[in-house]
Amino acid sequence: MKIGILFLLLGIVSPFSIFAEKPTTCELKIELKKVHNQKGNILIGIHNKKVKNFANSKPYKKIVIKANESLANVSLPCKKYAIALIHDENNNNKLDTNMIGIPKEGYGFSNNPPSNFGPPSYEKAEFTLKPGVNTIQIDLVYLME
Repeated sequence: MKIGILFLLLGIVSPFSIFAEKPTTCELKIELKKVHNQKGNILIGIHNKKVKNFANSKPYKKIVIKANESLANVSLPCKKYAIALIHDENNNNKLDTNMIGIPKEGYGFSNNPPSNFGPPSYEKAEFTLKPGVNTIQIDLVYLME
């Protein structure tokens, strides 16, 4: 009797498990362009939720690479993201600014949107990861030399 019930349950559940969505992982290659020097590290913040200000939000994933490296690889669930990064030349884990708030170190965002008087909106930096290998290029911007 118990065996018959077990087979009945397996017969009901099995067809549904065939159609269950499996989590898909995407590969992201981040190519860094226009890095002015090889001092310090590049701090990469990958965001998966809309943020008002990249500087005041915690990223979904952080990656740190040496400034002399021009490529970062990461596996992520396939969905929408936005990237904000800084060239932390003095390794103090923050974007240094002058007295009036102008960045003294390089920075960049996915999609390379213009940043007029502050960081771009999340929507301007947002991109979609699709199954397979995705490559994006981020140009670093230096306002002060």
